[in-house]
Formats: sequence, C-alpha cells, structure tokens
Amino acid sequence: LAGTGKGYKERPVAVYGVVWNPFSNLDQFATHGIKHLKVWAEINGRWLGTTLKFGKHKIDNVLSCVFLPPKSPGDEGSIVTGMPSGKLYLWRGGQVVLALAAHGTGPEIVTPEGSVTFGGVRCLKLRADNRTLLSGGADGLDSHPGSDVFVAGTSCCDVWEVDADPEVLVHGHAGSVLCVACHPSKPHLLVSVDDKGHVFVWNANMRTLVRSCAARFACRACAVSEAALGASAMDDTPSHHIAVGGAGGAGGSGGGTSRGAGGRLVVLDEATLNPLYHDDWPTSAVSVLKYSPDNRLLAAGSHDTCVHIYGVRGGKKQYQRMYQCRGHSSTVTQLDWSQDSSVLMSNDQSYEILCWEAGSGRKTVHSQHNQAWHTWTCTLGFPVMGIWKEGNDGTDVNTLCRSHNGKFVVTGDDNSCVRLFNHPCVVESAPCHVYRGHSSHVTCVRFTCDDRRVVSSGGVDCALFVFETHAVVDEWEWRRGKRVTLPCKNIQCRQQRCVACGELGPVPLPPKVWGPLDQSGKRMGWVQPPRALGQAMENRDADSHIESDVFMEDVDH
Repeated sequence: LAGTGKGYKERPVAVYGVVWNPFSNLDQFATHGIKHLKVWAEINGRWLGTTLKFGKHKIDNVLSCVFLPPKSPGDEGSIVTGMPSGKLYLWRGGQVVLALAAHGTGPEIVTPEGSVTFGGVRCLKLRADNRTLLSGGADGLDSHPGSDVFVAGTSCCDVWEVDADPEVLVHGHAGSVLCVACHPSKPHLLVSVDDKGHVFVWNANMRTLVRSCAARFACRACAVSEAALGASAMDDTPSHHIAVGGAGGAGGSGGGTSRGAGGRLVVLDEATLNPLYHDDWPTSAVSVLKYSPDNRLLAAGSHDTCVHIYGVRGGKKQYQRMYQCRGHSSTVTQLDWSQDSSVLMSNDQSYEILCWEAGSGRKTVHSQHNQAWHTWTCTLGFPVMGIWKEGNDGTDVNTLCRSHNGKFVVTGDDNSCVRLFNHPCVVESAPCHVYRGHSSHVTCVRFTCDDRRVVSSGGVDCALFVFETHAVVDEWEWRRGKRVTLPCKNIQCRQQRCVACGELGPVPLPPKVWGPLDQSGKRMGWVQPPRALGQAMENRDADSHIESDVFMEDVDH
C-alpha cells in the first residue's frame, strides 16, 4: 500500500472513476462522481484531496474526466469533464471557468448508486498529439496513435471504427439476451433476441452478424421452424421461419419495447427477416416458443399460465391459433414435443410437469414413460433429475438442453455457469464439467443441430458464448491401446486425446519405474521403461473405437 487519503463521504457509491495526471511532475490524480470533482496530490507521504467548485454553473454528476497539458512550463494545466446534460466543463484554478454545449443528453441510464439520469458525455480521450480531444456518449473511446482513426463503444454494445469510412467492428446486443435458437439444418446459424426489441442472425463459423431487424417489442423467446415453410422473397429458395415472442403487444405500449401486460408473437422470414405473421395477446407476454417436428404446429407458452398451439398452414394466412391449453398455475417456462408430434410437454415456475394432446389441446393423463421426445429442454423430469445440486431450489437452473444424439445434457444456472452432464442424468448430484465466463445468469443454452457446438446466452451481460464440443478419450483406456473412432476429422482442435477431430496430441508417457544404478554406480531413480514407451507410441497410432466423454472449449463470445 503506497498511501491512503480521506475520500468522499457520500453513500452509496459516490466515485465513478479515477484519472491520473500525465503532465504533472508530482503524483497527482482526480476522482469524479456524484456532484463532485476532487484532485489528489501526495504531500509528505499523505494523499490530500481538494474539492473543486462548480461556481455559477449547475452542480451535477461528473461522468468522465481528462487532464489537459499546461500551456507553458509551470502552468497548473486544466481539466475537462463530461456532464449528464451533454455539456463539457472546463476547470481551472479550482473551479469551472467554461461550460461548452457539446452533445445531447442521450438516453436515460441507471447510475451505480441506483438513481436515474441522462447518459450525457460518458467518455473523454486526449489523442497522442495532446491537441485533440475526443468526446462522446459512448461506453468506451480510444484513438490509434499517429492517425485520425479512433474506435468507440456504443450503448447498443457495438464497437465502431471511425475513419473516412466508419464501420462496425463488433456487433452486440442492445439489451439482455434471454433466448437463443439454433438452426435445425445449418449448424453455423444462430438466432438471438434481446429485450430491447432486436432479432439477430449470427454466423458461428465467421463469428459475424448476418442480419438483424427491430421487432419493436421486448423479445423474450425465439424458435426456428424444423423445415423450410416457403420460398424466400429474396431469391425464391426454400426458407425457414423464425418465430419471436415477447412483451409489449396490444395490452402493452402498442408495439414499443415496453414490458407491459400485453404480449406479441411475430413470425419472420429467415432469409430477409421480413414479417410474415403477427398476433397480439391482450393479457400477457410470450415466454417460450417451440415448433413441432412435423412443422405443422407452433406451441407458445405465456405468462397467463396457458400454452397456445398454432396451426402452421399454407396459403395467405400461414398461422392460425387452434387451441389454448389451460392447467398450469404459473408462467410456462419450457416446452418439448414428442418425436411423432402427438404430445407436448411443458414446465412452469410452480415446478409442474404437464403433457398435452397436440390434436385437441387437452391435458393427457396417460403415462409418457416410453415416449420418445424430439428435444428435451425442460429442467424437470426423470431423465434430468440429477442436475439439481444439494441446496438448489427450483430457480437455480434456468435452462437445459439435451444433445441430439441423446448422450449429453447441458445446463445454465444463476451462478453464471454452463454445466455438462451425461444423459440420462438420474443420480443425485450427478458429476459434471463446469464452464465459466458469463458475468450474469445464464438464461439459455442450446446444442447446434450437429452437436458440435453449445451456445449460451448470458442475460444482462448481453453476450453469446459459443463452445466447441470434443470427444475426449479416457486416458486409462488410451494407454491400454483401445481402438479409436474419428468421426469428425475436419474440426480444428487444440485438445489432447480428442477423437472428434483425430488430433491425438503428444504421446502420453507411461508410468515411471524405479531404475537400477547408472553406469557409474553412484545414482539411481525413477526412469521411463524403453519398452513401455515404444508400446505407447504404437497405441497412439492405432485406429480404434472406444466409449468417450465430451469436453467443451470456449471459442468465442
């Protein structure tokens, strides 16, 4: 610890940032935050702060700060700060000497202490020439030394490169990401929605945004049809449908991004994202969507405790509401169809498991013990009861998805973790692999159609994580020289013993043995037996088949 000083007394959080003065011969920095700007300097081993005065100008929160170089040697220099009103304040001599109208107020934001204010000027950056100041309401701002190029982060989580031809370097979600869906036949295509009313189609191979559109309501659920349902308006090729549901329909704000009582369902063309069908719900929001395997039905769970089943038909009116399934006592959270599209299973927030007849919308009381399920995304049920750890309640695990080959199941929870289990997962507190990275609750996880990737959404962290799945040979079996199957040789893999891509990695060394005395007769110790080492190399090169586990590697977010 280099030193301490008495800080600002405001509670709760009062200091938004700290900025060092690069032009001072003394150790000097400034802190800024709730209605204050304070300059600190080290004097006789102690850090003392001086609060600067607003003078005749409006007292407001200080969102950003930067030191300017002194005009001449011995000059104390100046400070520029960004304010919620969009103005820039110039500070000299311990007070504000100039207020410059630079930007608009920007959108409303929630400050760290919980109050609501305007975004204003949230970032200031002095270029390397010490003569040019960049200001903006962006979340981040930086410039390339020696050039006019700079990058800026926006409130929509996009990163822009600004030069003669500005472009978006990285696209992002504008709000919380509550759902992601994988294309049923194109493993590289992903669909995500955010609660600010945007729909995104991503290319997982290129890690780029393919297309996006504004749904104009708070999106909470999405699904992709199992097969193409018609010709695209773009080039007449068969195109899948993307169903998007959420809040803000007829009972809400009438098409905005409000979280009002009303809900809305919109169906989009995959190739163009043009709307094909829409339905407003006057009572509650859509929480989950799922197409049937035969592509003839679309199920929508909602906050009104009902499951709505739509018929997917040809002709001008492609969707028609057929049944309203009543029986749940709280919000419907997950839906799954049987393999033959005859039965629909649903979970709700009251931990109920109900099954419905697809042909009539009635609750079925017949046992579904031997039923084959096309997908399994319900967090409740016998095949997945081992995902719940000791001490968990029903809200700890938010999402679940079974792999298409039926061997594995992945979950997302409130601890920001993605967990991988074997399937069926029926033992109490089943063992699992744990993968971290999200900074908020994991709201949705899905396997791609080829089981080669797992996609997870992080809710408030506005991020999608893409994990590659790799089959890993058990080391004990590997040393025994079992034969290995290499089903997916085109995956680029950095993992050792991976049978998914054929890269077995370096030869595992056999256990050492206690060797005899060396030739000098003075030393002995653990050595590698030459005969065992040669056998290990032969085992590595053998083509084979063994039972394997799965390993997931985080490759992108």
